[in-house]
Amino acid sequence: MKKPTIISLLYFVLTSLTSFSQGEWIEEVIDPDTGLRTGKIEINGVIATIDSGVDLSGINLEGADLQGANLEKAILISSNFKGANLEGANLSQSRLNSANFSDANLSESNFSLSILQGTNFSSANLNSADISATNMSNAIFKDSNLENANLYGVNISGTNFSGSKINGASVYPFYNSSNESQQAIQNFDLKVQLEQLKAMNLISNKIETLNTRISELAVKVQEKDEKIATLEKRPTLEEVQEGRAGSVILTVEPDGDNITLGLTIEQSDNLVEWTKLNGEMTRTIPIPDGKKFYRFALDK
Repeated sequence: MKKPTIISLLYFVLTSLTSFSQGEWIEEVIDPDTGLRTGKIEINGVIATIDSGVDLSGINLEGADLQGANLEKAILISSNFKGANLEGANLSQSRLNSANFSDANLSESNFSLSILQGTNFSSANLNSADISATNMSNAIFKDSNLENANLYGVNISGTNFSGSKINGASVYPFYNSSNESQQAIQNFDLKVQLEQLKAMNLISNKIETLNTRISELAVKVQEKDEKIATLEKRPTLEEVQEGRAGSVILTVEPDGDNITLGLTIEQSDNLVEWTKLNGEMTRTIPIPDGKKFYRFALDK
């Protein structure tokens, strides 16, 4: 019974590794001026030529590592880039109708002046991407990240932005007089306003949390100030020592943990002049660790 189990686990691991393959660049040229790369990549059983102006319509490049790829003016109609890495890639002036970029990394990529009609960008990362002057009518940006993206002059008729993040995005939709276009712009404006309200609410909540914290700290500071004021009312060591004439402070002997207490008796005929009687009574007291209090009393 153990062998089939092991075989099943190995099959699962091998399958998983294959499904997350990013492909292999069998030819690669990096432009020294732009940093963009061209060449050929082998993935999912096909060899794709990566270069400006290529026609890769319908090709399956799911999960491909195409970071910094130059696909300017390419024809990519109905192509599959699901989960691919196209960070910093150039896809400007390309035809991407009905292509699939769901779950892809498209941060800082360039889609400017491209046709994105019906293109699927669900859950894609388009942070800081340039999507300006594109026709994205009926495109799907559901749950995508469009933060800090450039959406200047875009056609958003019928575009789905539900659940997308657009904080910091530059949004200037293309306007025409059709009712569909007007409705799309109104819906998008409402989404922008909603995102702004969410951001304001988040800031408000943080301010409220900080104010609560400040109030708590103010109470603690007041408590400490009261303790300090109480301590300041206590007499200092000098004040205790000078509490009465002739008072002394007993200190522990430096070579041991003892205090020696000495007592002398004086006599007077006029309460002005005093003379000591012969003999001095002394007592050595061991001082244990910790706090101890002592008092001295005269027996009758």
